[in-house]
Amino acid sequence: ILPSDVVIRLRKAYYFLRLSENHLQAINDQQTQTLPDDDLNQTRLAYSMGFENWSQFLAQLNFHQQEVHKEFEQIIAPQAVEKNTDLNRWQEIWNTGFNDESVLIQAGFQNAAQVLIQLQKLPESRIIKKLTKNGREKFDILIPLLITAALEQKNPDNAIIRSLNFIETVAQRSVYLALLIERPQVLKQLVRLCADSAWIAEQITRYPLLLDELLDPRTLYNPLKQQELDNALQAQLAHLPHDDLEMQMDSLRQFKRAYVLHVAASEISKNLTAPVTSDYLTAIADSLVRRTLSIAYDYLIQKHGYPDCDDRQAEFCIVAYGKAGGIELSYGSDLDIVFLHDSENSQQMTNGVKPLNHQIFFGRLGQRIIHIITANTPAGILYEVDSRLRPGGSAGMLVSSFDAFQAYQLEKAWTWEHQALVRARAIAGHPDSMAKFEEIRRNILSLRRDPEKLKQEVCEMRTKMRDNLDKSKNNIFDLKQGRGGIVDIEFMIQYMVLRWAADYPDLLKTTGMLPQLQLFVTYNLLKESACQQLSDAFRAYRSETHRLALQNKPALVENDKFDDLREQVISVITISC
Repeated sequence: ILPSDVVIRLRKAYYFLRLSENHLQAINDQQTQTLPDDDLNQTRLAYSMGFENWSQFLAQLNFHQQEVHKEFEQIIAPQAVEKNTDLNRWQEIWNTGFNDESVLIQAGFQNAAQVLIQLQKLPESRIIKKLTKNGREKFDILIPLLITAALEQKNPDNAIIRSLNFIETVAQRSVYLALLIERPQVLKQLVRLCADSAWIAEQITRYPLLLDELLDPRTLYNPLKQQELDNALQAQLAHLPHDDLEMQMDSLRQFKRAYVLHVAASEISKNLTAPVTSDYLTAIADSLVRRTLSIAYDYLIQKHGYPDCDDRQAEFCIVAYGKAGGIELSYGSDLDIVFLHDSENSQQMTNGVKPLNHQIFFGRLGQRIIHIITANTPAGILYEVDSRLRPGGSAGMLVSSFDAFQAYQLEKAWTWEHQALVRARAIAGHPDSMAKFEEIRRNILSLRRDPEKLKQEVCEMRTKMRDNLDKSKNNIFDLKQGRGGIVDIEFMIQYMVLRWAADYPDLLKTTGMLPQLQLFVTYNLLKESACQQLSDAFRAYRSETHRLALQNKPALVENDKFDDLREQVISVITISC
């Protein structure tokens, strides 16, 4: 992308600047990037960097700064801003001070009073007051541009308030202000996304590096498919030190945020339906879990060797349940996962310098995977993880052998645990162990069951869940747990799979709810009209939950919003079950 001589110059500059920063912070053990203004510390810094005096150090510093600035200007070149009467007016008003609410009302802001307060408070904030002269000049240029861009949105109030929050967060990093001033397209994308989604605005504000994703709209609104994600993640991690877990964890988190942003931007723009959005979000999670397993496994075998079993190597797999298993992830979804291994003998040991019993080895592998995913680093967490669906729940072993898992499913599992298995799929691990899980899943779900007893147990569990989890009230409908909502559809599908899988094995080829509904029609287990009603309701509910999630709102709607769909769901479930 860049000529080799440019890369060499930038690398030298980066090394010089970083080393200077390290030495500068070492003087008083303080987090600072400000050059000293006293002779003693100037001499200390210059000498520690290998120069005879301060002037020589400054000359080299200026050289590197000029080299970097020259390349920066080449890549992020200022774009000419057309003369804009409205912009000039907002520039004039900003320079003289906002005092008149009517100006904002006339411009089109619905909650002009709140917008006025935000615009008046921002210059008085501690962060803005600490800006350098250059930083303050950029800030004063940017705000009128921001106002102009916000007024182009359907909801200018959300656009300006959320964008101002972002600007306050990054104001002291002048490179971001310069980027937004010099690249109008980036500013436009930022304001648009802030206007359309509180969740996206929050993500960009908390993690300003995401601003880089707005540089090219072609990639922003074009999410990657599974193989492309795997390749991109591998490339992103390839240059990191193999033994630096913290850098790897931060990189995984940055990857997730960047590519989830692409998906969210595409859904908001109506380029993706909710089910397709979930496909992409699930693909991102699958890639990250696979890479996490690889990182954790490599670490353990370096210390303890491989878990050999006589003539082969014991293998491991990760099984996803719930939304992850059903390929139905949303924004902020956690991961329900279970760990399985195929070691046959509890006395077998790994073959390294510090050998471990296989059960302990795989237990530590599961713990390390959870740590990598859930640790709260400066880049946040990757996902929340729930591993309670394992045999025995929270009281059971974190990692089970396939034999123990199968025995539990046959002898001890409740019906609701078999329901959960309907949406379970292996997402990471050795192909043989993943195939082994799928075989066990098919065998368990294909057991012939007493239809009446099955119906009773499924209905009892659904009633218990609704009593404890349904947030519906007189005027509020809980999209997930409410009567006629998402979980009712899921329970009916799970009942149908458990009821008929012994006769129709193809029902087990998918873990998705919508594909399973279509299979019920294929095998005349459900009328096509009923399937269509349930599918329409499921899509509508999920689309609404995604929309609410992107506004940081719970999955609750006004009671009459989905009246017809709810009644249809209740009617179909009553007839079919």
